[in-house]
Amino acid sequence: MRARLALLLAFACLSSGCLVITLQPVYDDSALEVDETLAGTWQSQEPASTVVVERGEWKSYRVTYTARSTSYTFVAYLTRIGDALFLDLTPARGLDEVPLLVPAHGVCRLQHDGDRATIVPFDYDWFTAALRSKTLARVDAAFDARQNLVLTSRTPALRAWILAHQKAADVFGEPVVFTRMK
Repeated sequence: MRARLALLLAFACLSSGCLVITLQPVYDDSALEVDETLAGTWQSQEPASTVVVERGEWKSYRVTYTARSTSYTFVAYLTRIGDALFLDLTPARGLDEVPLLVPAHGVCRLQHDGDRATIVPFDYDWFTAALRSKTLARVDAAFDARQNLVLTSRTPALRAWILAHQKAADVFGEPVVFTRMK
């Protein structure tokens, strides 16, 4: 399970299930940040993966995540909620979009210090238990057909919920550490 969560939220990924995703972004224009030092190539040992971060349009980043022989490209936004930074990732849109495509957002907390970046995704098991026991207060959620847990609340409600829970360790999964490749 750690590897699947890390694949999505260790700067990115789309997996076959066991993810916590949102339909709305967790950023708003007033809380977007740009950190030029994020650009570069990053590597993680567990799971073995490489992430290339480039500055994108406006206040975005282009993130390419590669593990084994699979690569995914995302658009990411860096946002501050309270005293923590979060990355909001969506699949990069290509020319082959279809009318029924709804981009989901992967969200993870980011701690960045020089040549080390730690990504911490939401904990799927915690969210699943909270949803099933009806204790997931102030945020709407449902399971999709692949058993991803989808947070369906609007951006202000998501930001308020994250702010209220950002220091709760059980809400977040296992951290994944990336180091900058020289």
